[in-house]
Amino acid sequence: MSRLRILKNPLDASEEVLHIRTDDVLKVFKEVKKIHPQARIFLRPACHQNDVTPTNKIDEASLQMLSKNNDFDVVCQAGEAATIIAIASTVLSLAMSVYSYMNMPKTQSGVERGSSNNKLGNRENEQRLGERIPDIYGTVLAVPDLIAPPLRYFKNNVEIEETLMCLGRGFYSISDVREGETSIQQIDGESVSIYDPNQNLTDSNPMYRYGDVLTHPPRIGKQSKSITGQTLLNPSSARVVSTDISFTYPNIINITTDKFKSGETITIEGAQYGIKDLIVSGTVDVGLDNVLTLATATNISNPEKFKGLTIQSLLATDESGTLDLSGFYEVSNIIKSGSVNAWIYEITLQNPASSNQNFGMLTDSVSGSLSGLLTNNIDSMNLNGEYTINVVDDSKITLSAPDSENPEWLKLQNWGSTAGNTIGLYGSQENWLGWYKTENESKKVIANFYAPQGLYHIGTKGYKEVIGVELELQCQALDHFGKPTGEIYTVKQALFGDIKGIANSVGLTLECDLPNPSKLQYRMRRITVHTSKGTVVDEVQARSVFTEMNLEKLSYDDVTLVRTLTVTNDISSGVSKRQLNLIATRMVYSYITGAKSTERIATSNFADIVCDMTVDSYIGRRELDNLDLENLYATSQDITDYFGTSKATEFNYTLDQSNQSYEESLAQVASVVFCDARRESGRIYFQFEKLNPSSAILFNHRNKRPFSETWTIRGTRDKTYDGIEAKWKDPTENWVEKTIKLPNDSITNPKKIDLNGVTNKYQAHFLANRAWNKIKYQRKTVKFTGYGESDLVSRNNRIAVTNDTRPSIVPLGEDGKFTSGEIENIVGQTITVSQPVQLLPDQTYTIHLQLTNKSVETMRVTQGSDAFTLILERLPILPLITQFDGKVVSTTYSITLEQNKDSEAMLITEKSDAGQFESEITAINYDARYYDNDKDFINNLI
Repeated sequence: MSRLRILKNPLDASEEVLHIRTDDVLKVFKEVKKIHPQARIFLRPACHQNDVTPTNKIDEASLQMLSKNNDFDVVCQAGEAATIIAIASTVLSLAMSVYSYMNMPKTQSGVERGSSNNKLGNRENEQRLGERIPDIYGTVLAVPDLIAPPLRYFKNNVEIEETLMCLGRGFYSISDVREGETSIQQIDGESVSIYDPNQNLTDSNPMYRYGDVLTHPPRIGKQSKSITGQTLLNPSSARVVSTDISFTYPNIINITTDKFKSGETITIEGAQYGIKDLIVSGTVDVGLDNVLTLATATNISNPEKFKGLTIQSLLATDESGTLDLSGFYEVSNIIKSGSVNAWIYEITLQNPASSNQNFGMLTDSVSGSLSGLLTNNIDSMNLNGEYTINVVDDSKITLSAPDSENPEWLKLQNWGSTAGNTIGLYGSQENWLGWYKTENESKKVIANFYAPQGLYHIGTKGYKEVIGVELELQCQALDHFGKPTGEIYTVKQALFGDIKGIANSVGLTLECDLPNPSKLQYRMRRITVHTSKGTVVDEVQARSVFTEMNLEKLSYDDVTLVRTLTVTNDISSGVSKRQLNLIATRMVYSYITGAKSTERIATSNFADIVCDMTVDSYIGRRELDNLDLENLYATSQDITDYFGTSKATEFNYTLDQSNQSYEESLAQVASVVFCDARRESGRIYFQFEKLNPSSAILFNHRNKRPFSETWTIRGTRDKTYDGIEAKWKDPTENWVEKTIKLPNDSITNPKKIDLNGVTNKYQAHFLANRAWNKIKYQRKTVKFTGYGESDLVSRNNRIAVTNDTRPSIVPLGEDGKFTSGEIENIVGQTITVSQPVQLLPDQTYTIHLQLTNKSVETMRVTQGSDAFTLILERLPILPLITQFDGKVVSTTYSITLEQNKDSEAMLITEKSDAGQFESEITAINYDARYYDNDKDFINNLI
């Protein structure tokens, strides 16, 4: 992706400069040309030789090729091409700060999902789909990203989990691999292999390996959300048992369930309403007219409403012998007579011989003892039975003509509520779990089955034995319309209990393959039903289902990948989250000798890191000659010598934000190694902030915009904050976040600083103390708009600023009014100045001269022959400029009393563009005490 700056008018920088990123530079440029026909496009920086404006198809193709590794400037306004190029080149090529980290736009909260490497807690291996691949620099506690969710399966009753993860871009040195806080060497069955970029994932000799050699291709799968541990029902088990089921005329079962499907057979039990069946017993006379005369103590209300009789026991003896008259009979009428405790019921049966042929063998009336039930009361309703499902939707099941199977359904139209009963709904004898459809294409379904309490039988005499349950998995392809097509593939296998411990949990994986990748549907069931007497423990759950996809590409450019195979020894515990972590140090080439090293080295030195960022094809996309290598490594050594430890030069962090630019990355590195990243004359270098005896630029009324200057002066330190709270990560204590509080732990309103990239106490100590010292000793603040020279300085530069808002502190004679201006002439040590000044003979003065090498030279000065001449103590170290030559302005100066020669020294804290050739600068008073703690390591104070 290329970056474009679209300059609407390079002659007036106050007009908008549009910054965009795009994968199609040519398309964007053509859109600009529609609005600005004379627009031209340049490689950065804009100049005549960098003009790549296309005029034909070949040019357009060349521009597309250039866009892969370059950034561009588009100049919109019409005008003479040479003029536009010259002015745009001047605007864009001036020496300028690469970026001010303090003014860096914050990443939008919640938009991006950062790497777990940068988290303080709950570090987990997780997927970061669509996010930036981590760029680890230095040494970090790395938590690799999941490329796909973990895939799990059972092998020999042990659950195994396979993962494929991405550590980050580039090459790494690896150590201390752990699962959570436990070393993988303490985990039985754990295997980890780590592969360098372009290394095959089946290579038997990976860059790092612990445990088994993983030579099979990684198994990548997607877990089904439909299977969450459901118990597989016996073929005869109820699928739903609930008191919330009710019925509506003419054919509705009111229930929300996914256990049934259209066209399936359903059996209802427990749907009996109204008056219940009534137990009856007593002596009975059986007449040849099919009338039973029953004498009993039971008082039955409205007996005539019962239309059924179930005789459970009735033996009668006549000439034919003893006859068993038990059975189910229809009742045509019942007549009640008698009194308390001596009730007589004449029960007329309807064609009893059709139910029991013994009735037809009677030759005479007989007597006996009856035990049975009166049933089918006309004030009751029984909806039990087996029916066919027509439709299943969100809240009901619609049956197909249930009254044809059971006329009792007709009673529903005059019945009230059917709520409250415990109803059991049974499916067909198969009791399948599914079908379930997948959204992704795959060739294989992996179904994991699990018996949490083991599989065993305890006989009535206490004998124990393991048992098995046969399981079945089916899968079938779906066409483009989601309809089943082709053959149903089936796999069956029995899951057996553990003979080493019958109550141990056991697991089994069934894998069902399709001949070609396709969206598919699957279902599963148990086949075995145990009916043995005694205690049977045989619950089997559908633990999880994965659809597996083939990983055809086995090596990847520019990324380090991690494979793991984890054996879960205690199946019942499960492992819901992966927490694999390791210590990773990025390996990059070093250029400390000025040339590329022969081998990559593991390093945290910022100079090596900046070099790698610069030439990286995704971060810097620049040639190495864009860096001032000599300065970079010299600065690194200077920092080490200054603080007394190389720890001050370290940067250890993971870049994980996709919208972070190269300049922002450099600024982030510079901010923790006490530097500012700058570009001058097309080359990037790092400027080390330390105790500095001289200022870089002198700002007086000649190079400050009139009326833009404001000063704030305090007699005591800033009361906004009462301290500093700096946070950093400590690798000696498991990379936890540590906090430095200054001046003590009692602060209540600290300025909070996140030291991202800092992982040692020395670097954190220096940065925190500098921040606190700047709060303690800050007394003056100036804000002004500077002209062209302001492009030559950046944050943390020392500058000299005259206060042009109040009278000079230099005692002057009657005619003297100005203490700053420009040099108009120099002869020997005598200078002619633009503003009249009269120095008193009894005072000692210092003059501050702005030199062309971006430094301010100071020396003593005395009055000359008149108010416009002064005599220097010595010759300047560089020639003074006495008139503007179109490129460099005349040398500016300011005069202070000798004892106040540092009174104009200021330290830039903020800088931003304010227009063409102008910058808005905020600075605080420069104070050597800002750096009081820089030698604490050398002085053995930390």
